[in-house]
This record gives sequence, structure tokens and C-alpha cells, in this order.
Amino acid sequence: SGQDLSGALFDQTTIFSSSDPALGGFPGQSVGANLSNNDPFRAANLSNLLLMNVDFRGVNLAGVNLANSDLSGAIFDHTTIFSASDPAHGGFPGQSVGANLSNNDPFRAANLSNLPLMNVDFRGVNLSGVNLQGADLSQAFLVTLSDPDVSSRTILTNATYNTMTRWPPQINPSTEGAILVGINGETVSQPNSVTYVPIVQTFYFEKDANGGYQFGGKILTDGGSPVLEAGILISKSIHFFEHLRLPAPVDPQTQEFTVTHYNFDPGTTYYYRTFARNAVGENKGSLRKFKTPEAFDPSAWWTQMPEIGGGWRTSGWFGNFRMFGNGWGMHQDLGWFHTAKSADAGLWLWKKDLGWLWTDQGVYPFVYSSNNADWLFFQGQRQGLKLFFDYQSKTWIALEND
Repeated sequence: SGQDLSGALFDQTTIFSSSDPALGGFPGQSVGANLSNNDPFRAANLSNLLLMNVDFRGVNLAGVNLANSDLSGAIFDHTTIFSASDPAHGGFPGQSVGANLSNNDPFRAANLSNLPLMNVDFRGVNLSGVNLQGADLSQAFLVTLSDPDVSSRTILTNATYNTMTRWPPQINPSTEGAILVGINGETVSQPNSVTYVPIVQTFYFEKDANGGYQFGGKILTDGGSPVLEAGILISKSIHFFEHLRLPAPVDPQTQEFTVTHYNFDPGTTYYYRTFARNAVGENKGSLRKFKTPEAFDPSAWWTQMPEIGGGWRTSGWFGNFRMFGNGWGMHQDLGWFHTAKSADAGLWLWKKDLGWLWTDQGVYPFVYSSNNADWLFFQGQRQGLKLFFDYQSKTWIALEND
């Protein structure tokens, strides 16, 4: 216990458990070695071994590297420790570290058939392809593939079971990808067993009080196969050539998920949509878009004026207008104008064909023309023209709408 076993050498001749008195073992019990040490970086490495007939009863295999080893003839029972996920019992704080009993090969996977696996912890354990025929799992600790805690999920894909296998109430073996077999080991056809990609809905985004954007969605159907990942895709391109992929945990009750993101460029259009992936493949939700506000100086002259929707603001003396980036704005009557910071009181505007104009509360619609060094009166719009009266020349200036 406590020793670093990651570099130790083992093979099928190593005795890990003493449970048979005829072989010098302990009568009536399995006393096994702790190959885990509650640390996946110090656990034993049993990879690439032919572990036929090796006795693992009472042995702690949590976090042990069993990759590519032939486990088909190894011996296990309810005393074998497959997962260390509870710190109170010597487990790994904050995560489930489970043994890989699969090896992605049903001919080399572990055989747990006909075992009373009551109260066995299978959190984080890979049981893909494992023989569970006739096993009593009714009180075992298994976690579905839809659980938000990825590290604790029990993988049952292609594990075999039969009508004698007993499951805990929260586990539907066919939904988890396990295979029902008959008395001779043949695959039994199951009604409604056709699977397809998930169908997912995209919600409208919401802004939070801290300036973040909250995106969300909902799994409408898992396609008959557990959802392995869901979340949000965000891109500046409608084709999503480059995009952010933001996974999010799915609420097992509502099937909804949300994720918040902050680092967006100002004045930029973004596109977003949901995604969901199961064993069949990945599907995407409907496409939506939004545009971030332009960056602006919080001390600018217009920031305290009330918003009236669509980015427009209103002023009791200046009227309705909308500001854009770099000082440009659109006025409901004046049209396009540009503003610049000024140490002087009042507001300086640049208007095409007129140059710089100065005005202020209590002065507008009179404006002072810097180019002509005289005063103009803005009459408003008439027949598609903006009309200014020049007091110095006693003439009208007509500007086309822009």
C-alpha cells in the first residue's frame, strides 16, 4: 500500500489474490493486493498481458492500466474493486477512476457472467463488450451515459446480457448500448432498437448582469442512444469554418443545458447553434445570430440618454439618434453625422457638405458653422431634402438625404 507500482513488472504468473485453501490461500475469503494505491499515476500497469486464469478476487484494480490485456479468462467477483470514486473509502477525491474491462475487443474483455455483483461500484468503469449474462447488478452502482459527470459514467456499449441479468432501476441496458443475447449467445432483436442522431433545439441567447452571453438548448430526443456530449457552437462565419465549441452539462430531468461566454469582439456579428452527439453521430440545432454592441467611451455625451430600442436613444433637446463605432451616428432628421471629443461645452458634429457644426442644449436646432463662421438654422426635412437657413448669406442650403 502506498508504493508506486507504475513501473513494476507483472504477468499471468503473479499471484494477486489468495482465496483457495488448497493453493495456500485464506479459507472463506479473498485477500487481494491493492494495485491501485488510490492514485492513477502510481497504480500498477497490467497492459498488453495475457491474464488468463489470473485471480482478481479481492484485488483493487481502480485506476490500473489494463489496456490491450486479455481478461476473458480472469477471475472476478463482488470483492474485486473496479472503481475508486469515494474519498471516504480510499477513493480519488472529485473524480471516478474506473478499470477498463473492455479493451475494445469482446473476445478479450472481462467475463462477469453469473456473478452476484451486489453493491459493486462501477462508476467510471468501461464495461464495453464485457459478458454480463446472468449477473446480478440490481444493487450495483452504475451511472448512465447521460450523467453530467463524465468521469463517473459507466460504459456499457456492446456489453452482452440476457434475460437473467438483473439491472438497477435507473439503467436501461438497450438505451446504454448493451446487447441482449439468447440462450445460445445469439443477438436478440429488440423492438424500437433503431438508433439515430439526437435532435436538439437552440434557445435564444440572454445577456447576464456581468456582460456575459448565456446560450442554451434542449435535447428533444436522444435518438435511442445516450447523448455523449452537448453544447454550443459559436462562429463569426455563417459557415462555421472557424468556431468555438462550448460543451455543457445536460440536466437529466429537463434535458436542457446552458453555457455562458464573455470574450466577444465589440461591434461584431456572431452565429450560434446547439450540437448534440451520441454513438450514432452528431447533429446540430437551428442557426441563430446576434451582434455585439460597438465599443464606446462610457463618458461620451450620449451614454446617459435613455434607450428606446434597436440601439436608438432619445434626447429631449436633440431628438432620436443611434450611435455606431468610431463616433459615427444616425439622427432621425439630420442623417449621418460624426462627433469628436471636445473640452468645450456643447456638441461638435461633422456633417457632409457642411463641415464642423457646434450646438448645445437650449441652442439646437440652431448650429454654428465653423467653415462659414456664422449661424445656421436647421428647418428639418422637406420633400427629401434637409434644409438649413444661413443667416449671413440669407439663403437656404438644401442637402439630399443620406
